[in-house]
Amino acid sequence: VIHAVPFFSQRSRHEWKLRGFRNPTEAMQWESRVCGIACLRAAFDLHGRRVGQSFAGLIKEMRARQVYVDGIGCYHEPIAEVLREDGIDAEKLKGQTIHDLVAHINDGNALIVSTAHRLQGGAQAGHLSILVGYMAEGERITSLIMHHGSHLREWELPEWEVERTRFETHFGGRAIRFAARRG
Repeated sequence: VIHAVPFFSQRSRHEWKLRGFRNPTEAMQWESRVCGIACLRAAFDLHGRRVGQSFAGLIKEMRARQVYVDGIGCYHEPIAEVLREDGIDAEKLKGQTIHDLVAHINDGNALIVSTAHRLQGGAQAGHLSILVGYMAEGERITSLIMHHGSHLREWELPEWEVERTRFETHFGGRAIRFAARRG
Protein backbone atom coordinates (compact mmCIF):
# COMPACT_ATOMS: atom_id res chain seq x y z
CA VAL A 1 0.00 0.00 0.00
CA ILE A 2 1.48 3.34 -1.04
CA HIS A 3 -0.40 6.67 -1.02
CA ALA A 4 0.32 9.23 -3.74
CA VAL A 5 1.49 12.01 -1.44
CA PRO A 6 3.82 14.39 -3.28
CA PHE A 7 7.45 14.63 -2.20
CA PHE A 8 8.60 18.15 -1.32
CA SER A 9 12.34 18.66 -1.11
CA GLN A 10 14.00 20.45 1.80
CA ARG A 11 16.67 21.59 -0.65
CA SER A 12 15.86 25.07 -1.96
CA ARG A 13 19.11 26.54 -3.25
CA HIS A 14 18.51 25.08 -6.73
CA GLU A 15 15.19 26.96 -7.09
CA TRP A 16 15.52 29.72 -4.52
CA LYS A 17 13.63 32.33 -6.56
CA LEU A 18 10.71 30.02 -7.28
CA ARG A 19 10.47 29.20 -3.58
CA GLY A 20 10.41 32.88 -2.58
CA PHE A 21 13.84 33.29 -1.02
CA ARG A 22 15.83 36.52 -1.47
CA ASN A 23 18.97 34.71 -2.60
CA PRO A 24 20.58 31.25 -2.71
CA THR A 25 22.36 31.84 0.61
CA GLU A 26 19.09 32.46 2.45
CA ALA A 27 17.61 29.31 0.89
CA MET A 28 20.66 27.27 1.84
CA GLN A 29 20.53 28.50 5.45
CA TRP A 30 17.06 26.96 5.84
CA GLU A 31 17.66 23.62 4.14
CA SER A 32 18.80 21.69 7.20
CA ARG A 33 16.01 23.03 9.44
CA VAL A 34 12.75 22.72 7.52
CA CYS A 35 11.85 19.02 7.54
CA GLY A 36 8.51 19.67 9.29
CA ILE A 37 7.60 22.60 7.07
CA ALA A 38 8.48 20.54 3.96
CA CYS A 39 6.05 17.87 5.25
CA LEU A 40 3.37 20.55 5.67
CA ARG A 41 4.01 21.80 2.12
CA ALA A 42 3.59 18.24 0.77
CA ALA A 43 0.26 17.82 2.63
CA PHE A 44 -0.93 21.20 1.33
CA ASP A 45 0.13 20.27 -2.22
CA LEU A 46 -1.75 16.96 -1.99
CA HIS A 47 -4.93 18.76 -0.99
CA GLY A 48 -4.52 21.77 -3.28
CA ARG A 49 -4.16 24.17 -0.34
CA ARG A 50 -2.02 27.32 -0.17
CA VAL A 51 -1.15 27.02 -3.84
CA GLY A 52 0.03 30.63 -4.12
CA GLN A 53 2.10 30.67 -0.92
CA SER A 54 5.84 30.41 -1.41
CA PHE A 55 7.91 28.04 0.69
CA ALA A 56 9.77 31.02 2.18
CA GLY A 57 6.38 32.57 3.01
CA LEU A 58 5.25 29.35 4.68
CA ILE A 59 8.44 29.27 6.78
CA LYS A 60 7.88 32.90 7.82
CA GLU A 61 4.27 32.19 8.79
CA MET A 62 5.13 29.01 10.74
CA ARG A 63 7.82 30.90 12.67
CA ALA A 64 5.38 33.74 13.49
CA ARG A 65 2.80 31.19 14.70
CA GLN A 66 5.46 29.27 16.65
CA VAL A 67 4.75 26.06 14.76
CA TYR A 68 8.47 26.27 14.01
CA VAL A 69 10.75 27.56 16.77
CA ASP A 70 14.37 28.47 16.01
CA GLY A 71 16.81 26.01 17.55
CA ILE A 72 14.06 23.45 18.23
CA GLY A 73 12.11 22.78 15.04
CA CYS A 74 8.42 22.08 14.57
CA TYR A 75 5.97 21.13 17.28
CA HIS A 76 3.56 18.32 16.44
CA GLU A 77 0.26 19.67 17.74
CA PRO A 78 0.64 23.02 15.96
CA ILE A 79 1.37 21.16 12.69
CA ALA A 80 -1.85 19.17 13.13
CA GLU A 81 -3.72 22.36 14.01
CA VAL A 82 -2.52 24.16 10.86
CA LEU A 83 -3.57 21.19 8.73
CA ARG A 84 -7.03 21.17 10.33
CA GLU A 85 -7.40 24.94 9.83
CA ASP A 86 -6.79 24.32 6.15
CA GLY A 87 -9.52 21.68 6.02
CA ILE A 88 -7.28 18.61 6.18
CA ASP A 89 -8.27 15.95 8.72
CA ALA A 90 -5.26 15.60 11.04
CA GLU A 91 -4.29 14.68 14.60
CA LYS A 92 -1.18 14.38 16.74
CA LEU A 93 -0.45 10.81 17.87
CA LYS A 94 1.80 9.41 20.60
CA GLY A 95 2.72 5.86 21.57
CA GLN A 96 2.24 4.50 18.06
CA THR A 97 3.45 1.05 17.03
CA ILE A 98 4.14 -0.23 13.53
CA HIS A 99 0.73 -1.92 13.56
CA ASP A 100 -0.92 1.40 14.52
CA LEU A 101 0.84 3.18 11.66
CA VAL A 102 -0.19 0.50 9.17
CA ALA A 103 -3.82 0.70 10.39
CA HIS A 104 -3.76 4.47 9.77
CA ILE A 105 -2.35 3.92 6.27
CA ASN A 106 -5.02 1.31 5.55
CA ASP A 107 -7.64 3.87 6.65
CA GLY A 108 -6.49 6.28 3.93
CA ASN A 109 -3.99 8.35 5.89
CA ALA A 110 -0.36 9.29 5.61
CA LEU A 111 1.71 10.17 8.66
CA ILE A 112 4.34 12.74 9.44
CA VAL A 113 6.63 10.62 11.61
CA SER A 114 9.34 11.66 14.02
CA THR A 115 12.50 9.60 13.54
CA ALA A 116 16.25 9.94 13.65
CA HIS A 117 17.60 11.70 10.56
CA ARG A 118 18.63 9.08 8.00
CA LEU A 119 17.38 6.49 10.50
CA GLN A 120 20.89 6.22 11.89
CA GLY A 121 22.53 6.54 15.28
CA GLY A 122 20.77 6.03 18.60
CA ALA A 123 18.08 8.70 18.30
CA GLN A 124 14.35 8.14 17.86
CA ALA A 125 13.38 11.73 17.08
CA GLY A 126 14.69 14.97 15.65
CA HIS A 127 13.60 14.61 12.04
CA LEU A 128 10.18 14.63 10.38
CA SER A 129 9.37 12.64 7.25
CA ILE A 130 6.16 11.41 5.64
CA LEU A 131 5.20 7.76 5.92
CA VAL A 132 3.23 6.98 2.75
CA GLY A 133 2.93 3.20 2.76
CA TYR A 134 4.28 -0.19 3.66
CA MET A 135 5.14 -3.58 2.20
CA ALA A 136 3.96 -6.90 3.61
CA GLU A 137 4.38 -10.60 2.99
CA GLY A 138 1.03 -12.01 3.94
CA GLU A 139 0.26 -10.61 7.39
CA ARG A 140 3.91 -9.75 8.15
CA ILE A 141 4.90 -6.10 7.66
CA THR A 142 8.35 -6.17 6.06
CA SER A 143 9.11 -2.52 5.36
CA LEU A 144 7.75 0.99 5.51
CA ILE A 145 7.73 3.48 2.65
CA MET A 146 8.59 7.06 3.47
CA HIS A 147 9.41 10.36 1.83
CA HIS A 148 12.66 11.22 3.59
CA GLY A 149 13.73 14.81 3.00
CA SER A 150 17.18 16.11 3.76
CA HIS A 151 19.50 19.02 3.11
CA LEU A 152 21.92 16.41 1.75
CA ARG A 153 21.19 15.41 -1.85
CA GLU A 154 22.08 11.76 -1.24
CA TRP A 155 19.50 11.55 1.56
CA GLU A 156 16.60 13.10 -0.38
CA LEU A 157 14.70 9.85 -0.76
CA PRO A 158 11.13 9.86 -2.12
CA GLU A 159 9.36 6.53 -1.52
CA TRP A 160 12.32 5.16 0.43
CA GLU A 161 11.65 1.56 1.41
CA VAL A 162 13.00 1.07 4.94
CA GLU A 163 13.31 -2.35 6.50
CA ARG A 164 10.89 -2.68 9.40
CA THR A 165 13.42 -3.23 12.19
CA ARG A 166 15.51 -0.25 11.06
CA PHE A 167 12.40 1.95 11.16
CA GLU A 168 11.34 0.60 14.56
CA THR A 169 14.81 1.23 16.00
CA HIS A 170 14.68 4.92 15.03
CA PHE A 171 10.99 5.72 15.56
CA GLY A 172 9.88 6.98 18.97
CA GLY A 173 6.12 6.48 18.54
CA ARG A 174 5.18 10.08 17.69
CA ALA A 175 3.38 11.02 14.49
CA ILE A 176 0.86 13.35 12.91
CA ARG A 177 -1.87 11.57 10.98
CA PHE A 178 -3.39 13.35 7.99
CA ALA A 179 -5.82 12.37 5.27
CA ALA A 180 -3.88 11.07 2.27
CA ARG A 181 -6.78 11.26 -0.14
CA ARG A 182 -7.21 14.56 -1.90
CA GLY A 183 -10.11 16.40 -0.35
